[in-house]
Amino acid sequence: MASLEELRAQISAGHEALREAITGAGEVWERVPADGAEGEESWSPRQASEHVIGAVSFFAIGIATATGQDGPERPEGLSLATPDDALPALAAAVETSDRVFGALSDGDMSTETGRGGTVESLLEIAADHGMNHAQQITAAS
Repeated sequence: MASLEELRAQISAGHEALREAITGAGEVWERVPADGAEGEESWSPRQASEHVIGAVSFFAIGIATATGQDGPERPEGLSLATPDDALPALAAAVETSDRVFGALSDGDMSTETGRGGTVESLLEIAADHGMNHAQQITAAS
């Protein structure tokens, strides 16, 4: 199992990878894979970005609620027409999640989130989620 500090570092690396992927996705922003992929694999960089930026807030909300912190509001219906629209939305979501995750202590890791897991398991999912979608967006470029 990763420590709290290791999970924070993995999440930050995923956020940075997302920023870089979105920055490089301008020419293919709306392009969907041509290989007949299904589900999330069939998303354009825009769709993946709208999803993952909303998810950054989702993870922060879940952890804030579980640990008694003030959490962010989940952005509803993100519509990011260009990477230039996505980058500030990502930055705002990351700023809030960093505040929530930065306030955690090792003792919070076993706190139940009410979503069938613990703070630790939700952080692990958040770490993988950001990096997976960054790779997806990069692959489209």
